[in-house]
Amino acid sequence: MSKMIIRPGKDAGQQVIYAEGNFTTDDSYVISHFSGEAPFGSLLCAVGSDYSVEIEPDGTGGSWLGKAPILQYNRMGKAWYIKDRETGETWSPFYNPVCENADDYQVSFSPGVMSVRSLHSKIDCTLTISVSAEHPCEVWHIRLENKSAHERTLMFATYVEPQVDSPLETGYLEHERAVFMRKPLESIGMDLPGRMARDTVLFHSSTLAPSAVFLDKSDFIGDDGSLRSPKALDGEESNCEDGIAIKPIAGFTMEIDLPIEGEAEFGFCFGAAHTAEEAMLAVAAYTKTDSVAKEIENTREHWRKTCSSIHLDSQDRVFDALVNTWLPYEAYAGWIRSQHEHGPASPVSAATVLRRLCAISATAPYACREALINFAGRVSVLGTYSPDGETQLMLPPSELLWLAICTAKYVAETGNVGVLSQTIPLNGGPVLSLREHCERAIRACINSPQPADNNYDANLEHALMLWSYIEPDDPEFTEHLRLIRDRRTTSRPEYPEQRTLPRRVRYLQSVSHSLSNAKTTDLLHQHLDPLNGQAGESDAAYHIYAAMVEEILGIVATNEGLILHPSMPDSWAECQATRRFREDTYIIHIKRSESNSKRKVSVVVDGEPVLGESLPYFGDGREHMVDVTVH
Repeated sequence: MSKMIIRPGKDAGQQVIYAEGNFTTDDSYVISHFSGEAPFGSLLCAVGSDYSVEIEPDGTGGSWLGKAPILQYNRMGKAWYIKDRETGETWSPFYNPVCENADDYQVSFSPGVMSVRSLHSKIDCTLTISVSAEHPCEVWHIRLENKSAHERTLMFATYVEPQVDSPLETGYLEHERAVFMRKPLESIGMDLPGRMARDTVLFHSSTLAPSAVFLDKSDFIGDDGSLRSPKALDGEESNCEDGIAIKPIAGFTMEIDLPIEGEAEFGFCFGAAHTAEEAMLAVAAYTKTDSVAKEIENTREHWRKTCSSIHLDSQDRVFDALVNTWLPYEAYAGWIRSQHEHGPASPVSAATVLRRLCAISATAPYACREALINFAGRVSVLGTYSPDGETQLMLPPSELLWLAICTAKYVAETGNVGVLSQTIPLNGGPVLSLREHCERAIRACINSPQPADNNYDANLEHALMLWSYIEPDDPEFTEHLRLIRDRRTTSRPEYPEQRTLPRRVRYLQSVSHSLSNAKTTDLLHQHLDPLNGQAGESDAAYHIYAAMVEEILGIVATNEGLILHPSMPDSWAECQATRRFREDTYIIHIKRSESNSKRKVSVVVDGEPVLGESLPYFGDGREHMVDVTVH
């Protein structure tokens, strides 16, 4: 485990203090206390799933199905409890809701998975939570270990309180060990935007047979009880009757006997489905503890592969973790978070549907292609976009650029040039190919009356550069690219001394010295100055990832191969990047030269020098050794 402590610097400019922690060798982020937000991984999600979970180090958070919250807004809609039957002492794996400090407390975040380990009264408890990629739910795996010198009898309890404004029809199926909840038929017509839909089915199941089941909050907490010390932990039988619950919850209690040095493992799932059949399938998938543990490992492996297109080994451990794992994940998760925060889609968030996939276009090509086609199919002649098929929203030309950027990245990473010929009709307009849609978006941006400032030009230059790799012989876009580069060189604005980057970027600069030097800071301003407010927070992960990979490491994918033009931080003498490109793997060693060569970059591939800065695409499925010297 790495012992590097990650904490914000003095000039991080944080309004909310992030919890301190450290990266492990597998890039998990470990926090040893619960003060502050988790800087990485607190939103759990899976590519292709519309179910997501937020969980902070203290146990607060929420769950969503799409944009609709399915737990109480007070961020205390879920809770887990442990009670010693002999002493009567009660605590939780997390600090909340019992608010008792543990003897030892550690929270670990990795993409799509979080785990809390607490030691209390010599009971070692590990609770691991992840989101299923196959079903609309989250799974919880619990491991208890008795480290005391005598046998222990424990009560373990779960509590889930849905976000509803009316009673729910509830029921418990003993054979499935599952609670189901949905709105009754008489509530038809009461649905409101952002609320749980009438036909949504909530479900909560256990791998062990519970000793008691609770469907109403009053039964769970008791007349004089609270979530801090609920009646359910007293071991009394529940009044579990199917029907209408005024204050609906789903809760289980179970007795666990632990001998000396004994262990117990069990699991749960909780989720929300669009149909009863979908809910039953999810419950059936997690009836055994092994299936819960396997789902968690599947999620870990899913994100390991999804974030694996590049692996960096440099002199900056934090920089490496951001490139290898966290920025690709946070770029995707940030889009989901912005949906939760902003509600109905805005013109900016519409294009974010595309750029959330840019960082993982190499490893999630099917999701990327689907997003491209859907986006292009909903752009009309007037430049409107409708993610729900109903709302018409004006999309600025600068946001339309993301269609060209993401298409170029998809074609480069997959080599699928044929997708450019796919025809997509405009809403109420003619049928155009994806290529024509992209070129139309670029022209709309070039011809827009938006002021040609340095930042606007930077976005347009990025789109034109990537598109020039797709269409290298197009004189129109090549000339536009030359003019914009000339203009940015000759009319570079004087930045004020105090420039404000998004809060998220300032935090990353404070924990990685390679991102805080003057040259890199200037580069980040060129990429990120257009971002502001909450939109900047959610988009920053992708923009900073693109700057780190394409500008600092200088590795750019094209449909012909890779281009190398590294610009390492001055403090680096060398670094190594393993780049997966389609079926090939390039092991790229970059070092700084002491000589004063006229060539800026020298490239040797498998022992043979190559002209220019391009790596050829071999397509042989083998590893290729690349030595790059920066003069």
